[in-house]
Amino acid sequence: MGFTEPVGNQSDLFGAVVDNLSIMVEMARSAFNHQCRQMLDEMEHQKGIIEEEFSLATERIENQLSGLSGEAHVRVLKLHSVLSHLQIVTEALSELTHPLRRQIGDGIPFSPKACSQVNELFQRHLDIIRTLADILKTDNDILKTYI
Repeated sequence: MGFTEPVGNQSDLFGAVVDNLSIMVEMARSAFNHQCRQMLDEMEHQKGIIEEEFSLATERIENQLSGLSGEAHVRVLKLHSVLSHLQIVTEALSELTHPLRRQIGDGIPFSPKACSQVNELFQRHLDIIRTLADILKTDNDILKTYI
C-alpha cells in the first residue's frame, strides 16, 4: 500500500498502536477501580508492546518517506506527527503507574464523586483514542473536527 492513498487507508499502520493504547487505558482504569497492582504490571507490559509497534510503524514511515515528494511527502509527515503524538500519550499514560501504585499501596481513599470524575477522564481518553481509530479507517472530516 502506498502513501498516495487517503489517510483512511493507512489504518493498518496505526491500528495496532491505537488498539494497544486503548487496552493500556482500560488497564489503568481497571487498576484504579479494582485497586489492583497486578493490572499496573500488565499495563507496563502493554507499554512494551506499544513501543514495539511504534518502532515498526516508524520504520515503515521512514522507509516510505525517502521515496516520496510533494503532497505525498507532506501527507506522510502528518502521519509521522500523529505517531509522535501517540508516543507522547503513551508516555503520559505510563507515568500514571507510579501515582496509582502509591494510591493503591497507601490505601488513599477517593470519594464516590472523585472516583466518578476519574472514570469520566478515562472514558474521555478512550473516546478520543477510538475516534482516532475511526478517523484512520474512514478519513471522516466530522470526526477530525470532533477530535
